[in-house]
Amino acid sequence: MSIKVDEMRRGLFKISWTMEGLGHDDVTIQKGVFQINNSARSTYIVYSRSRKPSLIDYADVCIMLKKKANQLEEDNQQHMSAAPADMKTPVCKNGRTMSFMDHYETPLFVWVENEVLVKNAMMHLEDAWQIFVPITNYNEPTVTLYMDFGSNSLGQTRMIKDFAELFVNQTNCDVQFRIQGITIGAHVVILSARSSVFVAMFQCDMQESRTKKVVIEDIEPEVFRQLLHYLYTGTCPLLKMKSITQDLFVAADKYDIDTLKDECVDILLAQLEIKNSIGMLIWSHLHSITTLFDASIKCIATHGSTICFLPEWKDLTHDYPDLCLMATQQMMKNKIHGSVCGSDCETECEQDLWLTEPDNVFKTSRQSNCENDAEWLEFPEQIRGIASLIKL
Repeated sequence: MSIKVDEMRRGLFKISWTMEGLGHDDVTIQKGVFQINNSARSTYIVYSRSRKPSLIDYADVCIMLKKKANQLEEDNQQHMSAAPADMKTPVCKNGRTMSFMDHYETPLFVWVENEVLVKNAMMHLEDAWQIFVPITNYNEPTVTLYMDFGSNSLGQTRMIKDFAELFVNQTNCDVQFRIQGITIGAHVVILSARSSVFVAMFQCDMQESRTKKVVIEDIEPEVFRQLLHYLYTGTCPLLKMKSITQDLFVAADKYDIDTLKDECVDILLAQLEIKNSIGMLIWSHLHSITTLFDASIKCIATHGSTICFLPEWKDLTHDYPDLCLMATQQMMKNKIHGSVCGSDCETECEQDLWLTEPDNVFKTSRQSNCENDAEWLEFPEQIRGIASLIKL
């Protein structure tokens, strides 16, 4: 199939093609190859697998976009093999070794538009993108795909890649970091320009400034490698990995890299969900991250009926009773707000009902110590359940 590529703006490409007519109750598989003329000059293969069932008025089309290996990728692999033997590189789930250079050949966003879906992002797999879209025009269905590589100029992109290669290939390093038996080289002038902690380390009369050898004992090797990669390029290829983001924030805090800390917090906010909300609450409290703490406690309060039965909730009541109290109070505020304003109320009450009207919460007297079973049964059922958990 013929594929047309148009550059809408710097780094944003529109890829469109017309598929062959779709038959009834059969599967059509079509393949096309196109090249993106950005700094990476990457070649991509697109597969379209479609089927038009006879009983419905649209066809399901599965679009698979995959990057084709080219000479540039092979050169990068050779550069990586030339790095020191103890310079380990991350490995993807499919066993493929991931080079830092892959990060600069990957689009930031990929999405599809057609007559049914105005805009829908494609699912990013290990080394490909995939989406299922409905097609109503069976004769010559047209698919439009967009790839956004960012708006950096060719010179800016090339400069970032050059700095990345300087670090990845360990070229002319004048300082060595020793972490758990692994040696990682770097350049004093780059580290000093990016971190006030490294400025003090290498410019003051410290042992590191004389020997140019630094021993790191409290950071994992891969976390520190990502930190250095950020100092060289402003990006972290593995930043969104759940197993590394929190440790990377701690490392960025230690070396006074505020922009990396902010990016880590943004990723953690996006990763926040019911099953990790209690852990996020405790971690953000220990590291004084206000935005993440507020979001965590809001998540707990919103889904309190589910979260209070998790094993982590019992640990929270035992190890962090002050945080448990704050979360419970927020649950009750949400409950009162819902009962007073109604379930379809879209605005928050300006008055704090928890503080001003406690009689709306407890039907018995405020002086009651709940020792009497009859008085205890007068509490609303949900209040009794939460109070029982707090007593554990």
